[in-house]
Formats: sequence, C-alpha cells, structure tokens
Amino acid sequence: MNSRELTEIELENVHWWSLERRLPVEGVERYFRTDKDRRERFIKVRWPDGPVCIKCGSGNLGIVETRAVFQCKECRHQFSPTAGSILHRSRVDLAGWFRAAEMIIREGDAGFSEYSRRYRVSSQTLADRLGIEYVAAHRLRKILLADMGRGGAGLMSEVICIVTSETPAGIVPDSLAHFDWLFAERSPPSFDEDILRTLMG
Repeated sequence: MNSRELTEIELENVHWWSLERRLPVEGVERYFRTDKDRRERFIKVRWPDGPVCIKCGSGNLGIVETRAVFQCKECRHQFSPTAGSILHRSRVDLAGWFRAAEMIIREGDAGFSEYSRRYRVSSQTLADRLGIEYVAAHRLRKILLADMGRGGAGLMSEVICIVTSETPAGIVPDSLAHFDWLFAERSPPSFDEDILRTLMG
C-alpha cells in the first residue's frame, strides 16, 4: 500500500476540503439569519467560557444595549465583541465577514499547482459580491486566508463551520488515505438557486 507523505499542495487540499465539509448545507447566510445570530455565534466561539474584558480580563460585564457593546464593571472599559480580534475596527459588518469566509472556503479549490493553491477566490470577486471597495476586500481576503489557512488561528472557520465531520476509523488525518477519502467524498457544490444567488451577491 502506498503510504507516502502528502505534498504541501495536497495538505492544503485536505485542509480546505475538511473545512468545506463542515459548512452548513443550507449556506451560512441562511443558517445565521440575523445580526443577533451572527454576533452570538462569534461571541461563543471567541469566548467559550463566556466573554471577558479585553483590557483587564474580568468576566464581570454588563451590556450597553443601545450600542451592542460590553462594559466591564471593574475597569469600566467598553468594547464590542469584535474588538481586539482580527475583525477589530473593520468597516465590514459581521454579515460580510461571514459571507467572505464562506466564499473563500467553498469557491477556492486548492488544485494541484502553486498558482491555484494561492488563488482561491479573488479580492475583486469579494469586492463585487460584498459591495465594498477593492482595498477593503483585499485586506479582508488577506486576513481570512491567514486566519483560516493551515497553521492559522482558525477563528472565522470555527465560527462558520458548524457541522461535525469525523474521519472514518482507521484513517490517519493528513495521510494519503485521508486525502483519497476526502477526494472521493467531495463533489462540486450543488446549491439550490437561493444559495447560489446569495454567494453570487
């Protein structure tokens, strides 16, 4: 049996294909329908044990409802759920970040060449579909690729990849068998018209 180690490009494919399997079948925008849904999911992933002050670390927080921000009851510091994260001070709202992360995972087959491995979805495509400036889309794409790529912190992939996907017994992660299984299981996206329309913007 061939048990060679995977190439870097094959490992890239394993990584992105694994994330794709964990995306909600109905699409991210349908699954997280409201700003409240997206905000609560982001908070849950960022602070699994409950939010804490980004300034002093206290968990004794209140909420300023009119501004949708936390206020620390110890140091009085106010901060949004995204403050201090990769989304810090971004003018793109949570819906835009969720959509962009999904597009990068769904629409960027790593392929088998250095060019296709680096390409994924383009900055211009993100700009067009999200209705934002190219510069903002380029920054968004760069941040998301670093975060969701191999070796990244994986904040946004954990936020939107909500489906549990287990590797079959006997298959070692990142092995040739793992690659072959993902390749065999993977099929081109078959979205209904509503999901396709959502992704296309």
